[in-house]
Amino acid sequence: TISQLGYMVLAFGAGSSQASMFHLFTHAFYKALLFLGAGSFIHHAASNDIFDIAKNGGRGMRITFWTTVVGALALAGIYPFSGFFSKDAILVAVHSTGFHVGFVIVLFTGLLTAYYSFRVVFLLARKQEVQHNGHDSPEVMTTPLIILAVVTCFVGQWEGGFGHYLAGAPHGAIHLDIAILSTVLAFAGIILAMASFAFGKNEEGLVDRLPIMEIPKQKYYLDDFYYWITQKVVLGFSFICAYVDRHFVDGAVNGVADTVRWK
Repeated sequence: TISQLGYMVLAFGAGSSQASMFHLFTHAFYKALLFLGAGSFIHHAASNDIFDIAKNGGRGMRITFWTTVVGALALAGIYPFSGFFSKDAILVAVHSTGFHVGFVIVLFTGLLTAYYSFRVVFLLARKQEVQHNGHDSPEVMTTPLIILAVVTCFVGQWEGGFGHYLAGAPHGAIHLDIAILSTVLAFAGIILAMASFAFGKNEEGLVDRLPIMEIPKQKYYLDDFYYWITQKVVLGFSFICAYVDRHFVDGAVNGVADTVRWK
């Protein structure tokens, strides 16, 4: 969700409120689909641990599983799902400004998004040694999933109409070169997720085992930084203030009192 909000903010920064709002619009459908799908899995397995869900027959929940795949494809930005069109609009907007760093960041984020989206899919899909027979959630839960999945498949193609509705003018057409590049990177993320999680019993993927991943695992060392600030800087400064207060401020006041008393 945070990465998708980053897309929207970046589009605004690139001067395209249409692209930003269109991504907010399409994102509403497939992210709601993914959240409700997660709820259906959790309801079935009575756990929010993905490995427990898989062992309890998550892949046997056909409606929930396949609608989740649709949501993951949209989130990854694969054609013809809605996320493809809105992400492409953002890429075109950023590219047109000449902000090459932002353009590369969006592309790289797309690869990571595809990777972590299909991490879920492949972990649920792989066969478990001990697995109960999965059965789907009741219709009151699966019907909204089906409706959102159908909308997710087609709503992205309303980009021109959305532009008319929002600003009286359609957004620019798809740039084939940018669309192909972003799609290739999205598929690279999917393939990387498949290589990491579709086979064997790995709970950590290839990306997770890279040395550089120690940085996000340690929460970018922000806790260590805050600890150093509080222990060394804040407490150190407080000690100095306490020493000055005790020996100079109190000493001066007590010295005046002692002088008066002596007189």
